[in-house]
Amino acid sequence: MILILNQFPEKDPAPTSRYLKEWGEDLRQQGESIQWISGTPSYRLRSPLFIFRALQDLQTVFLILWEGIWSPTPHLIIASSSPPGILLVATVLKLWHRVPLIHWAMDLHPDLSEALGENKFLRGIFQFFVKRCYPLCDVLLTLDADMQKKLRTTYQVDSIITRLWPLNLAAIPDSRSVQSPPRWIYSGNLGKAHEWKTVLETQSRLEQQGSPFQLRLQGNASQRLPSNLSLPQQIELSDYVAEENLVSTLLSCHLLIATQNPLTTGLLWPCKLALLSVLPRPLLWIGSKNSSTATEFKQRPHTGIFEPGESEKIAQWIKQYETIPNQNDFKKWIEKQPTQSAFLEQVRKVTLPLRPKAASRKDETDESAGSLLKEDEI
Repeated sequence: MILILNQFPEKDPAPTSRYLKEWGEDLRQQGESIQWISGTPSYRLRSPLFIFRALQDLQTVFLILWEGIWSPTPHLIIASSSPPGILLVATVLKLWHRVPLIHWAMDLHPDLSEALGENKFLRGIFQFFVKRCYPLCDVLLTLDADMQKKLRTTYQVDSIITRLWPLNLAAIPDSRSVQSPPRWIYSGNLGKAHEWKTVLETQSRLEQQGSPFQLRLQGNASQRLPSNLSLPQQIELSDYVAEENLVSTLLSCHLLIATQNPLTTGLLWPCKLALLSVLPRPLLWIGSKNSSTATEFKQRPHTGIFEPGESEKIAQWIKQYETIPNQNDFKKWIEKQPTQSAFLEQVRKVTLPLRPKAASRKDETDESAGSLLKEDEI
């Protein structure tokens, strides 16, 4: 049996849940039984206030620890990085059950809290334990080169980069129709790790310059933005859309937005980029120009890369896209992007040596049989 530890339940729309669910389903198909342990009911019901989120996270950590200790002994533990503190819990359970641990570091804590000015009182104690937990991981996974570098320089540990694929997309739709007037859209969480001030400043500049572009903030903007904030006139605040409608909603707009607070470079990778980067629309990236994400996106057609505060330059760049570009412009880029099959193949190789020998032999037998079948077909 394999334990999967995550803040949110298996069926939750949180990116961590959805990616771990895909991994877990693949393990089930290999004959493994999976026990999923979580402690927070829903990603979208989290409080926007730090103190309440911190209390929720603390409760979740203790729930996962309690259930993990009393669970049947697994032969492997897979832990995400959410909530902060889950690495400490996973390490305790690893030592308690005496089994291997795979830690998928989608966020680096407590470094992320420190960068955002949160959790000042417990940060030193947290850091003390985290420095001792990372080296105890049998396998450490992360999301990009900046995070890999941070782990190596701060914690002196090696990690493997796993590339995320777009969860909401079975195939790239052929969509040339867009709404009028032209819209640019930010979809998702709008917390401290993201850059919303530059987006609002840019919309104000577009209005001042007579541009027809309207801004749509889709997700939790109504909860995250200060209540006394003066908003631009041509702005729409909407709630999260159903997962099955997300792609069509994004493609109804002329331009897509992804942001990251530069202070968090190397501490997280915005999961929404996996989807946004393969949609045939211009993409605006607001974040560090020196990040590995910016370096990679310089190769993507119709992609603007800007630092926070460059609202005038962004406004000028946006105005060229009142008409959407040819979808064929994106074809070569899309073909090179990560896929689910590539991810699963990578994590199979990581997981296999840590599983019991019987399971390993079964997989090797299945693989050999598959190879023989292919040779017979040839």
